[in-house]
Amino acid sequence: MVHDEMVFLRPDVRTEPLVNGFRAWAHLLAPHTYARNLVARHVPRMREVLHDAQARADASGAGDAREWLDAVIGQSPHLIELGAAITQLDTLMLSQTGGQDLEPLYAQVPEPLRGRVELVYNRYNQPGVRFLEAILYRGPYYDPGLQAVRLERVDPDEPDEGLAVPRMPKAGRMIRPARFDSGIWNLIGQARRAPVRASELADGLGVDVEELAPFLTTEPPHPHPLTTRARDGAVFLNHACVLFESPRSSVLIDPLVAYRRDGATDRMSFADLPDQITCLAITHAHLDHLDIETLLQIRHLVDRVVVPRTNAGDLLDPSLALVLSAIGFEDVVELDDYTTLSLPDGSITALPFLGEHSDLTVRGKAGYAVTLNNSTSVLVADSRCLEQRVYEVAREQLGPIDSLFIGMECEGSPMTMASGPYLPTGQYTEQMSQARRTKGSDAAGGMELVHALGPRQVYVYAMGLEPWLSYMFGVSDPTRSYSLAQTEAFITECAALGLPAELLRGSQTLDVRQR
Repeated sequence: MVHDEMVFLRPDVRTEPLVNGFRAWAHLLAPHTYARNLVARHVPRMREVLHDAQARADASGAGDAREWLDAVIGQSPHLIELGAAITQLDTLMLSQTGGQDLEPLYAQVPEPLRGRVELVYNRYNQPGVRFLEAILYRGPYYDPGLQAVRLERVDPDEPDEGLAVPRMPKAGRMIRPARFDSGIWNLIGQARRAPVRASELADGLGVDVEELAPFLTTEPPHPHPLTTRARDGAVFLNHACVLFESPRSSVLIDPLVAYRRDGATDRMSFADLPDQITCLAITHAHLDHLDIETLLQIRHLVDRVVVPRTNAGDLLDPSLALVLSAIGFEDVVELDDYTTLSLPDGSITALPFLGEHSDLTVRGKAGYAVTLNNSTSVLVADSRCLEQRVYEVAREQLGPIDSLFIGMECEGSPMTMASGPYLPTGQYTEQMSQARRTKGSDAAGGMELVHALGPRQVYVYAMGLEPWLSYMFGVSDPTRSYSLAQTEAFITECAALGLPAELLRGSQTLDVRQR
């Protein structure tokens, strides 16, 4: 391959963003939540890996784990200190049981947090900490030098290593430094859709063209049959990713774009997206809805990003606007419940999102009402109908709703699986964790939403059913899924009411217009 040759990235090349070797997601970018993940998850996990490898006399596995631990302890001691300081401050705040003046405690704040927190009481006279979050990105605790990209040809329909272990070098895998706010990600994204100069891509990654050649091709991506669609409706790509289009606007919700096997056209991929995305909207920070890997590769297409406003300064709820700004998005808008952003020929309105977050003080979650082509679609993501009246009020504000998109993953995971690193030690029992699972609507809750919102048709989505998403969700037996059984019961009950309802899986166009 010659230096000035025009090339594409192969469709089966994974370009995975990494933080200290681990798959990047929102809470590994916000400095305070990353520090807690590092101290409470990553370092203990890698010490377990090292211990197990030594017990098995696995020299290679032990070497990888030791290499990672040595690198982190050597390069990121300030982050480890920050994570430990948060635990120390939690202990200090929990000792305040009498509602005393908090001013004397500032002198006891651990040094890594001095000048970066406010000590407060909530309305219930319980002490807490407000992190001055923006300043954490401007000092030593936000280190783009820990960010990298992994390039590797993969079978996109097979699971990968997941979130629990870092990516280590091996044959056929390239790991290169790549700040998430740098132009190299735009170039990677462009190479998914149009030819780029091989030397430019290689220079951006700091390698020779010959080293990069296994990941490149001169063959353009094969278009999906829906690429030639009329731009006046909706397209379901997979999982929770829905694209709404009109002659003057395009709105992409929770982008999660698939990789393909070489030559395959069974799924929409990067090359099938429009050349311009007017508005990209994120419902919440869970990694299957805020996918850093997709976001970085489509950043150059996006005019504006919409995110829900969070509880600024709460460790449980880092600012999504700060996260997305840190990775290079220039126009990020926070929406509160019932606030609306106008589009060239429509609008998007943020709606309340109840449930799926274990009853914790997470404000950074929103459903959306998208109005285009004189039609309104409501997407509630993984909302759980904890209070039907909330959605009745939403209907009063919105008027007629043509399509409702609802997730029905209703098994969830224990509270501590998602939020454990951010919770004070000893304050939550296993019984609490199991009772307050991160689950969405079941059949009964789904019907409450239907009765409250009164849509003309319903789509069940965000179920992780596409085989090409096994790298994120793993492989499960759908016949044994409680969530799918609830989905079937829900669709049956909708049918009994004469309400069209469908379970979505795989790329397809949708008729969301008024019927």
